[in-house]
Amino acid sequence: MSDSDEEVLFEKKGLFEYEDQIPYEKRFAESQRILEKYPSRIPLVCERIPEHIQKTSLPTLSKKKFLVPGAMTLAQFAQVVKKQVADELESGKAGGNGSSGSAGYGSGYGGMSSGRKNAETKALYFSLRSRRSPAMTKTLDEIYHGSKDGDGFLYLHFCEENVFGMKLDADSTCICA
Repeated sequence: MSDSDEEVLFEKKGLFEYEDQIPYEKRFAESQRILEKYPSRIPLVCERIPEHIQKTSLPTLSKKKFLVPGAMTLAQFAQVVKKQVADELESGKAGGNGSSGSAGYGSGYGGMSSGRKNAETKALYFSLRSRRSPAMTKTLDEIYHGSKDGDGFLYLHFCEENVFGMKLDADSTCICA
């Protein structure tokens, strides 16, 4: 698939479901209301990367909007998303359409139980609308001010990479360089 084919595909399907579901004016008004009420917080939309971009076994999150402290790093936010992914997998919502409760804000801090091994062995990667990956050490405030959308939200996609789950035979050796 050429780059121009990909651009057409993005235009047809849209990058973020939230944008397709909520009109621009309503999103803009909501972000302004949020920023006025919570000036130290960042309004962001985080969705699983669309299937037409990358295949994934991660569930669609039932809550796509987050209101997070500006001082939170992307690595810390990844833990929040991991917890929500684990909750979705545990409750059997994996692969759901995510339409129920999508107007609510996701939250949550805390560890994952041992019954959530699938989510624990995934490393989450984030990309911006520009398809660039911000540094995990950057604060969400830094990312927001450099990449926020015209409607006032920061948009992030998340995807996975399997880690920590490599099985080796008894005679095998793993050498990391």
